[in-house]
Amino acid sequence: MEKQTRKKPEVRLKVHYLTIRGNVMGTILENLHRFHIETAVDNLKENGNPHVNEDHKLECVFRCRLCGYVYDEAKEGKPFSSLPHCPRCGAVLLTFEEL
Repeated sequence: MEKQTRKKPEVRLKVHYLTIRGNVMGTILENLHRFHIETAVDNLKENGNPHVNEDHKLECVFRCRLCGYVYDEAKEGKPFSSLPHCPRCGAVLLTFEEL
């Protein structure tokens, strides 16, 4: 016996009077996502980032209580909070103490 092949039904979505087939829907979603990102970036440029403290000066020194690693913000050029963990032993930042 021969296998009968069935045709797959064609799927059509109607969005705002547009008939969309295939990957065009992905393009529309990508453009919508891009628009939201651009809007968020424009808001940050106009209003500034509320999560960044501009007054923070890089002058603190921290030491890991487990391995003794010393992190000097002035020498590293980045705030202590930018570290994900201790570079030497991998401990969480809660194990550090400020000197």
